[in-house]
Amino acid sequence: MDDVIEGKVSIGHLFEKCSIHIQENKDMFCEDCKVHVCHKCVLVDHQNHKIKNQVNFEQGLRGKVTDLAQRCADKKAELEKNIQNIEIQRHEVHTAVQTLLDDVRKAYSIKANQLDENLRNLIEQLNGLKHSFDDDLNVLKSKDRQRIKSICSSITLVDNDRLGHLETDTLSAHILLCEELDAMLKGVTDHTSAEAIKKKAKGKKVQTSR
Repeated sequence: MDDVIEGKVSIGHLFEKCSIHIQENKDMFCEDCKVHVCHKCVLVDHQNHKIKNQVNFEQGLRGKVTDLAQRCADKKAELEKNIQNIEIQRHEVHTAVQTLLDDVRKAYSIKANQLDENLRNLIEQLNGLKHSFDDDLNVLKSKDRQRIKSICSSITLVDNDRLGHLETDTLSAHILLCEELDAMLKGVTDHTSAEAIKKKAKGKKVQTSR
């Protein structure tokens, strides 16, 4: 059967001569022994075996080969159709994946734009806070400079070489000026306002967009 299917043996009506009974053709087939035999071999060595004549054997063999050929054709068509379906599915998968990639890129672009906008807003908020705190610190600085100026002016007026020759009214004014300077010098220097502004800056919450 394998030889016939693979084309190594052709099926025909040329009978081989029996090697034992030289004058006889091997025109029968013993299905039990799977060999071609002549009718004398059947009588001698193949009694009670299942024997077919050559014509019936060939018809049965041809029927099997035809059936196998049809089944091969059917299986080939089935596999080719399956290959086509695989390629269709491949195309559908690639299309679906590409759609997902496009969606991801679009979503990323939207989110990136939102993040850029959020960053700009945060920078504006932080710059605004910086300017606000700078203004507060500059106010404190200006106050201290004004006190320095006042102290310098007062000490210039107080420190007079003619202190012992001052008249009554002038002396009273000088005494009053000294008292004001003394009070100014006793005033507590504000060490806490700048520190409070710094703590406020560090603890400030920046509003972020989502």
